[in-house]
Amino acid sequence: MLIEDGKVMFGPWLPDLPEYNNPGLVEARNVIPVEGSYTSCSAAVVSDDALPTAPIGAYATIDDNGDPEIYAGTKTNLYEKVGPSWTDRTPSAYAAGDLDYWRFAQFDNMVVATNYADVPQRKVIGAAADFADLASTGAAPRARQIGVINRFVMLGDIDDGVAYPYAVQWSAIDDVTNWPTPDTSQARTVQSGRQYLKSGHGAVTGIGEGQFFGLIFQKRAITRVTYKGGDEVF
Repeated sequence: MLIEDGKVMFGPWLPDLPEYNNPGLVEARNVIPVEGSYTSCSAAVVSDDALPTAPIGAYATIDDNGDPEIYAGTKTNLYEKVGPSWTDRTPSAYAAGDLDYWRFAQFDNMVVATNYADVPQRKVIGAAADFADLASTGAAPRARQIGVINRFVMLGDIDDGVAYPYAVQWSAIDDVTNWPTPDTSQARTVQSGRQYLKSGHGAVTGIGEGQFFGLIFQKRAITRVTYKGGDEVF
């Protein structure tokens, strides 16, 4: 803590450094950083409306008008928060099991959701419409993990009739609704593909997003993914 011109100046939050001669703070509770200082966290707000059953995944984003958009999924339904209430955006009941969960990602103005039990779903953010199957061309595999790397949606821990927990598959470039069969001429033309990682490292447990590169997390390994283009793609 420093004092400049009669003002108390708090440094960065540095709890990993020793307390003695620490140039920052070792404790910062109920605050968030702002330029050159900290401010108090906003108070928690109780939702005006409850979901009919327990959520197993949720996602928040902002639409083109700058308004917040919140999505949540239960075992059988996907919902969108419209005003104070939840609106059902389910085309037909989903079949998530006790150990399944919803994962979400955003690509441009589209939110994509996957729960492994059902084929991945998509919806234009803010549109008054139900979710629909992600793939309009080809078939996107069922998946437990999802992320956006460069201009692709990537799915991990996939099942296209055969389970490949250690594999990832990605959409056509700039078209998240196009999922041609991997290793075909159609797939190579649009840079879509699939990669089998080392099975000994376990199932894919997460996909770290990035514009220029991403990270694929397995139970016992982390793989860096860098876009190259051409037939190799990544």
